[in-house]
Amino acid sequence: GGGAGVRVLFESEDARLLTAYRQAARDDRVRELLRDSPRYLAECFAVWSAHPQAGPLWQETRTDLLEEVLRPVVRGLPPERLAEAERELAGLGRSRAEEFRAWQRPNLRTRLRTLLTRRPAE
Repeated sequence: GGGAGVRVLFESEDARLLTAYRQAARDDRVRELLRDSPRYLAECFAVWSAHPQAGPLWQETRTDLLEEVLRPVVRGLPPERLAEAERELAGLGRSRAEEFRAWQRPNLRTRLRTLLTRRPAE
């Protein structure tokens, strides 16, 4: 979390710093918090989906965090927990909950990849 700290991260384009941040986000404690706290999940989504115009290292970092850290957790959450996270996001700004819903829908690339990598039925 932490808006100001993250601003330093994405403005720095410091590869070492961003790598450390990505590793920290993979900690079991972070996954636990994402699973158990709708507010924490909302804050992480808000931060990780922000600043799409920042430099390439932040682009890579935020994509990694959203796809490899957050998405697997979100996929495993019950609908009521997702609804709580949406309410938290709505509190951060009206468009946030909409962005979250749109992000959850698999995009075309993901659907194609799933189709292409699915093993044929035995």
